[in-house]
Amino acid sequence: MDIGSTSARDAARDGARDRRRDEKRERILAGAIEAFAAHGFHRARVSDVAKAAGVADGTIYLYFENKDELLARIFEQTLDRFWERGEAYVYGVEAADEQLGRLVELHLKFLGENRNLAAVFQVDLRHSPHFLGDVSRRIFRRHLDELGAMIERGQEQGVFADDVPPAEAAKLVFGAIDQLVTSWVLSRRNYRLESMAPVAQRFVLRSLGAEPRSDGPES
Repeated sequence: MDIGSTSARDAARDGARDRRRDEKRERILAGAIEAFAAHGFHRARVSDVAKAAGVADGTIYLYFENKDELLARIFEQTLDRFWERGEAYVYGVEAADEQLGRLVELHLKFLGENRNLAAVFQVDLRHSPHFLGDVSRRIFRRHLDELGAMIERGQEQGVFADDVPPAEAAKLVFGAIDQLVTSWVLSRRNYRLESMAPVAQRFVLRSLGAEPRSDGPES
């Protein structure tokens, strides 16, 4: 028996099994977003998630303990993918005001691409006791930390006023952008969320004591 060949076959089989498992997990998360957006988190049933994902009801419990875990994972995955996609873009410039402008633009563009995801992120996540506790503090900490550090750098660079603590300013900036997304989710008007980026950039930068550059943050 060729032990090397057997090990290689076992590794390939294990890799294929892991890929199938990952793909099914992604299908379940996508189905959860669809079901929660359609029915609301509290009214949606596990069977609704399973139907949207194209799997049997019992399969959900092989991957997630309950609906709360599904919701927490959607939140965690959304922020992970946001930074995977945008970190190089946001920090591709040195000036903190330009970084912040890019972050605002990316926030609106990212959620504006998937209204179902935005609806779950803005509405359902905020009404879950599980989300409002340790999960949100643990997972969301990086986002606010990055924003606070960006504002602090801007104060050091002299482009932001230094009379507001960075950590508090980060919460205020996020709250303003967050409200724009919520208004878009709840609005009956048909407009692109990303189209609000220039207004949001000007508001945020001026609120921090910076005059937006004449050509605006690069996009």
